[in-house]
Amino acid sequence: MAARSLRVRRLCLFILAICVLRAAETVVATNDNHIGEESSEFLEWHGGKVTAREMWTAAFGPDGNAEMQATLRYSLPPRPDVTKVKPEVYEIAKNPPDDIFELASAVPFTFFLPDKDGSYVVFIQLDKMDMDTLKGVSTEHIVDFIRYIGCVYFGAIDGRPDSRIKVVLDCGELQFSSLWFLGGLSTINVIARALDNLQNLLGERTSDIVIINTSAVLQAMLETVKALMPSNMHLLVLGGPEEYVPQLQELIGKESLPQEYGGTALAAIGESPMALAMEQQIQVFMESRDGGSIMQNETQ
Repeated sequence: MAARSLRVRRLCLFILAICVLRAAETVVATNDNHIGEESSEFLEWHGGKVTAREMWTAAFGPDGNAEMQATLRYSLPPRPDVTKVKPEVYEIAKNPPDDIFELASAVPFTFFLPDKDGSYVVFIQLDKMDMDTLKGVSTEHIVDFIRYIGCVYFGAIDGRPDSRIKVVLDCGELQFSSLWFLGGLSTINVIARALDNLQNLLGERTSDIVIINTSAVLQAMLETVKALMPSNMHLLVLGGPEEYVPQLQELIGKESLPQEYGGTALAAIGESPMALAMEQQIQVFMESRDGGSIMQNETQ
């Protein structure tokens, strides 16, 4: 009984740790003037002139509609004003780990499109995790990786002060025993420690976490986890396509879902504007960092 209780606790921490991807939002400046780089420019939109921030707020707000959202779905939100981002957050974002892309591939997740509420959807395909790679990664490195992704997204990409993330975890063909015994347990322990070290970065904004393609055994375990989840986090556990497709369409919107998940989005997972923007921004930071290091060495 004690062993099962410990497993449930660790599984709960694993699920909560996914939310660390949005954790850096709390360390981004929350000044009312915290808007994107282009916010001072007025743009022609639907017969009027608005800022980029106003455009996104209107499209995904209570008065928004499908036509307004379609205009922005394949664009990017206003970027943060870096002068209003906490220096330590931007400093982290500017210094990616050398193996950032290898580690990101080992935990296959990707930012997709904004949903009907304007929250970006993150897909994490658990059955594609590279357990062999993750086994060789230290706890401290996982902590740094999680913190880094959050700082890049909220410190350099999405400047909306009210931005949120919805997470879809796809178990695919992964059996619970595989997740648990083939390296999953050590990964969960590492992420749990990362969560403990990043409590000061966790925000109070709600986040929807949807776990799909779950087996009956995993669903039973997660029902216990639900009771342990913070009240501001919504966990939805679903089975196969016949169950998760209508639920995802309702929660996210068909237009913002990949076709393999019952949606009508034109982009494929890994090829959305936000996924490419994240990759490109990290690459820019890497080149800037390495270039600066080379110049510094040449002057010594």
